[in-house]
Amino acid sequence: MDEADVVAYNTLTDQYLKKFGNFIENHFCTLVRTVSEDACRGSSGRANGNLSSSSGDYSSSDVSTTAGEQSTNSVTLHTSSHHIWNNLLHPIKLRWTPIAESANFEELTCIPHPLDGNPDVQKVMLVLVTITNQARSLKEVGYRTFLQAILLYGDGYDSDSGSSSEAPSLAETEGEGHVSIARLIPLLLELLEFIQECTEFVGHWMLQLAALFKESKPHVVAISNLQLYTVFKELSDLLGFLVILDEVIRSQVVLQEHWLKYRQMIKSVRADSRSFDTEAGNLVQLDRDLIQIDKYILSANIFRNFVDSVLQQNHRYFSRNLVLAEKFQSFLITLASNLDKDFVNHTEEFRPVSLAATYIFAAFLFPAGFDTKRQFQKVMLEHLRRIQAVAITGSHIWLPEVFFTSCVQGNGSKLFDSRAIQSISSSRQSFLQQKVSSLAKDKGIQYSSWALRLQEVLFMKELSGINMADLSRKCTLIVEGTKLAQNLSQNFRLILNLHASMGKPIGKNVVVHLCQMLELLKSIQGTFFQFNVRLCCSTMYIVQYVMHTALVHIRAAQKSILNMSDNRKVDETRADALSVLKILEHCLRGSISGKRLLVAQIALDWASSSNRFWRDDETSMILPAAMDRIDQLVNLERSVDHYCNCSLVYFHRVILSTYFSSLYVNPQDSSKLPLIFLIIRDCLALLRGSPHSEHAERVFMADIESYLKTQFIERLCQDVETDLRILSHTHLQVEAVDPVSPFRSGVKELENIMEIPNFSSDNVNNVSMKSIVEHYMSKTFYNLASVALHDWQSYATMRVLAWDKYKLHILDDHLPGHSLEQGRDILEIVRNLPQFVAEFTYNLNNQVFVQVNSPNKHLDTVNIRHLANSLRTHGPGMANTTINFTYRFLRSKIHNLSQFLYDEQIKSRLSKDIRLFKQSYQEPTAAAQNYTYATLLFDRAMKFKKGIRKLGLTQDGLSPLDQFRILISHIGNALGFVRLVRSGGSHFLAGGYQFVPDLQDITLFSELVESATELEPSSWSNDIKSAAVGIDSAIKTLSNSFSDGIDYFKLLVNAFQPTLLDARNSHLKNFYGIIPALTLSYVDHMRLSKEKLAKRSKSSTIFTDDGFPMGVAYLLKVLNQGADFDSLSWFSNVELYLLRERNTALQAIQDSKKDEKLQQANTLTARRLLDVLHEFQLVRYNLSSARIFFHQDNAKPANNNAKNTNSD
Repeated sequence: MDEADVVAYNTLTDQYLKKFGNFIENHFCTLVRTVSEDACRGSSGRANGNLSSSSGDYSSSDVSTTAGEQSTNSVTLHTSSHHIWNNLLHPIKLRWTPIAESANFEELTCIPHPLDGNPDVQKVMLVLVTITNQARSLKEVGYRTFLQAILLYGDGYDSDSGSSSEAPSLAETEGEGHVSIARLIPLLLELLEFIQECTEFVGHWMLQLAALFKESKPHVVAISNLQLYTVFKELSDLLGFLVILDEVIRSQVVLQEHWLKYRQMIKSVRADSRSFDTEAGNLVQLDRDLIQIDKYILSANIFRNFVDSVLQQNHRYFSRNLVLAEKFQSFLITLASNLDKDFVNHTEEFRPVSLAATYIFAAFLFPAGFDTKRQFQKVMLEHLRRIQAVAITGSHIWLPEVFFTSCVQGNGSKLFDSRAIQSISSSRQSFLQQKVSSLAKDKGIQYSSWALRLQEVLFMKELSGINMADLSRKCTLIVEGTKLAQNLSQNFRLILNLHASMGKPIGKNVVVHLCQMLELLKSIQGTFFQFNVRLCCSTMYIVQYVMHTALVHIRAAQKSILNMSDNRKVDETRADALSVLKILEHCLRGSISGKRLLVAQIALDWASSSNRFWRDDETSMILPAAMDRIDQLVNLERSVDHYCNCSLVYFHRVILSTYFSSLYVNPQDSSKLPLIFLIIRDCLALLRGSPHSEHAERVFMADIESYLKTQFIERLCQDVETDLRILSHTHLQVEAVDPVSPFRSGVKELENIMEIPNFSSDNVNNVSMKSIVEHYMSKTFYNLASVALHDWQSYATMRVLAWDKYKLHILDDHLPGHSLEQGRDILEIVRNLPQFVAEFTYNLNNQVFVQVNSPNKHLDTVNIRHLANSLRTHGPGMANTTINFTYRFLRSKIHNLSQFLYDEQIKSRLSKDIRLFKQSYQEPTAAAQNYTYATLLFDRAMKFKKGIRKLGLTQDGLSPLDQFRILISHIGNALGFVRLVRSGGSHFLAGGYQFVPDLQDITLFSELVESATELEPSSWSNDIKSAAVGIDSAIKTLSNSFSDGIDYFKLLVNAFQPTLLDARNSHLKNFYGIIPALTLSYVDHMRLSKEKLAKRSKSSTIFTDDGFPMGVAYLLKVLNQGADFDSLSWFSNVELYLLRERNTALQAIQDSKKDEKLQQANTLTARRLLDVLHEFQLVRYNLSSARIFFHQDNAKPANNNAKNTNSD
């Protein structure tokens, strides 16, 4: 390039760069402003657009805006301690990728060649580029299509996977394994075809290279020093992929198990194909395919079978080609010499696998081409000792000694020293310890330093004012970031997989360091995204500058070759070099695409073989460095995404449990929690390629939720609750028994955790620590306050403290205040009414229920005040609820009563007694005859009682009559509870109504406000008027409730009376005849209970049971038998009988003064009769009081003899 061309070239370049820089800077400002405004206001809109440069030769990027996925949470772009840069939460994103090349390889290589060039170079270059591109394509297809599906097969089957979730395993379903492997067979057949395609391709590749590097002359191009590193490297990477595929299949235990079961099933079906309605021909073809899959794939010998197939097909064409063997040796030496730099410095982590695969491949193809043992010792062994192992994919690891031993199958002595190769494993333990110890180095400081320096150089000048030194600094920092990410990623995977492979437990500190490495990876990815716009613009300038530099040196190299003196020995090599440099220059003059970059790399390899023709060594150093830098910058985004992908955590998810616990112990690090969920998002993206993606995702997320809940959320909620309880009791001035010093134990700053912004693993279900704690507190406070309502004030205080300290908005429980003297809650009693009436006895006069027995040293009571407080809690409407439940209870009890009276033995005895009573009452009413009638009544009642007792007793010694009495007592207790509720409601309403001066004349506050407003309109606001209306409404509601005159007893009577008085229930008409016997049973029961109470017996504490007279009074009213019972004059006649008997006993005492024993017996008899008389009188009074509640307006007239009796 002459001086004029250089000036013109530089002028056009400067003009284009200035114009393009102004264009990008304007759009950069617009993008930053749009993104900032949208993110700061939490906009959920989507922005779509397209930014593309004007046509030019130096554009090496496709810059476009893509609509990012939105989240419901607001994301701020300002720097904060909790901010996480997540590219999926932003509406606009710039992508930096190589453009799609429309030209084919022929157009890129077949260009006008220089006058002194070799036209055959273009043809050779086209072949080399094509086969290299095909090797790269096959490798990418293999990784993308087959490796991931096989790697993830069986998720959900393996019970030893470490999953702690409760999600059901797929293995629980019978035959699911057969179905899964059947679904995988099409993919395995494709893999079989893929391997065959690779075999044919590599055979073709070897033939092409053997034709190029043939031993006999003439040669198409000069081959003496020709080194095609890129061509051999792509073949080596393809061979390495086959080795990795073998390792994955060999470790797939579930796949192997399912495969064996499926083969056995097919054999069974073939033996009886008719039963399965299957054609035998199809089964034969299927079995052949399965045999092929088993032999070439699932045997995990893909690489060895591949090498054998290549040898069988084309071995005779190239096995004795010493030139090609020499090229393989040179490539292995070059690859091994760069192994330490590429692998140890984390540039090419799969390079050792490719190197070992290529060595085995070359050793088998060229058995006589080179001394394999010497080459192995010299080239590989020392380097492999320093590498020890390679983390390939998933949780799998590649071990050199295992690979070489499995490949050679007994022929290892010809290829390498077995002792030497086995010695590699001896130092693996120390290698792992060295790797673990290196984790202590603070990578966080390196990241922080790099991020600050990157931000400084990106924003220190406007884009239009940058110079070459600034571009050099930016380029250095960009590459430094990718190297740091690659270093962290490789160390993380290598350490974890080595621990899993060697079966060594991982210490807690090591787990924490490893997870911190993951955080740094996501932070690096976030930093690149944060400065995405600036990086895209700066990278354009850097690439264009590097391309310009490379073109200048290419022109210089061409000029130096042309100026060389004429020498026939170097004419061919010089012509080849000129042609190759021309192709390289042509590729760099266009926009960098994947195809151009590949052609340029192969052309550079070719040109570098002829660098001795260049005048100085500067060009030979600058051109390779420039091409490497262009490759790094063009694939920057792809490299960052690859290195920062943390999907390996899916296979080692258990470490997250330890890390969640570590984050909670150190709340100052809690801001890193959203970074972990970005890692989980990578795992979910990996699982989308699983054959069981839905189940695998469900199990994985169940594990993560379990770890987060147990190790972080539950502890957080409990500690916040404990802290609030302690704060709510600080006013008590109580000294702690063992005071905790914050200087010794530290203080957890839980406020930092509350400030963590919402995060998510799928941008749909957001996780908010603040909301989780609020929900837990609201639920806990409600549950505890509903159990102990008297603690409502404590929880109200804790609710205020939660807002003051943690800014937690805990919902109000809306439970009413509770008092300590409320006793049993009315709602609890009504729900368990049958149990209540059985455990409590009723006192009619004091309106109190007393517990019968209690395991405690006290008895519970329920009185009017208790129910008034309970109604204050639940409202007066509980009275209606009580009536409804009581009605249901009475319906069941009256049904039992009807069944008892329907019994023939009971019914016949009652009919006989009633008929006898009526006949006896027709006698004259003389005093003696009255005593005779009274004796008859008492004797018949006693005889009835004893006769019923003969029908049988319960285990507690109760006769059917006693059980019938208890049933009536339960009915009376239920009615007594209704009365108590009514009284408690009146008590409650009276407490609220005591502030109203006059119940009859209620003054309306709204009228007073209106009259006052007419006098002074400006002094009365609308709020005061609304308050007055509210007061009037409350007083009116209170007044209506207080004056409610509903007779609940009347409702319960009217509910049952029509049915019970129906002719179908005629057996109930004799109920009044059993009352005398019931009263005898009741009196004996009360006397016995009081005697036990006097003796301080713990088995019975009954001293009152007014439920019985209450129940009798209700049944007399419902059955309309009040007058019939009065006609018996039972209580007056029994009183007459008992008085006569007592007088007889007293007279006997006077007559038996001389006989002391007989006197004592008569005294006890007189005392017993007096006690019985008192009990009968108490029953009579209580029954008379109870019958007052049930009016006698509708009672039917008594018989003719009723007028001669005394009403009780």
